[in-house]
Amino acid sequence: PLGEGAGIGASQDGLTVNITALNGSRGIRVMDSEEKGHLNNFATNMRYEMPLADDVTWAVGGGFLYGTVYDGSVAEHTNPQIFGPRNSAWDANTQLVLGPWIFEAEIARTRNPWPVTNENVTAWRTEAAHDLTWIGQPLRASASFSEGTQGPGGSQFEFNRQFVAGLRYIPHPNVTMTFEYVRSTGFAPLIDITTVSDRSVIQNSFILGLVLAI
Repeated sequence: PLGEGAGIGASQDGLTVNITALNGSRGIRVMDSEEKGHLNNFATNMRYEMPLADDVTWAVGGGFLYGTVYDGSVAEHTNPQIFGPRNSAWDANTQLVLGPWIFEAEIARTRNPWPVTNENVTAWRTEAAHDLTWIGQPLRASASFSEGTQGPGGSQFEFNRQFVAGLRYIPHPNVTMTFEYVRSTGFAPLIDITTVSDRSVIQNSFILGLVLAI
């Protein structure tokens, strides 16, 4: 979660564990609890990475967020006065590195249904990347598919889906160039989700990026 807090962690022999105490009220999109100015929310994560062979590693991880924004009976994420019975969320993720190949998968889900839609909020993603060289410089090609579901099957606010294909090229240590194609399907915003959503929406985007480090 993105929010104010203080945490502590430890890492040894491939195992990393951390816990963060979070300031109450709304954070950026996901975290939520009753009163700001008190450490009344927390998040914890654990990850274990193990070498399997030369240039091959496998990692598994999990996380838990005590209070989420999916606790209120109104679809809204800016008013800190809107909350209900605490609704936590858990996360599980894994990563496999096979030389120049990287594969990742993740799923996150609330423990209880969101009162607005009477359904658990679930998000999952799967990604792959391949490291190459072009004209002697590093090039990464990647693809990702993700889906968030928060409504009953067949409803206008059932899902948001996204496919991304990307390239990252580093022609110089101070220069990074990126290109992405993004295809999004389904329009289900958190605000007024049950009244303004449209599952038939399709959006195609092209994104060019340039980073110069001086």
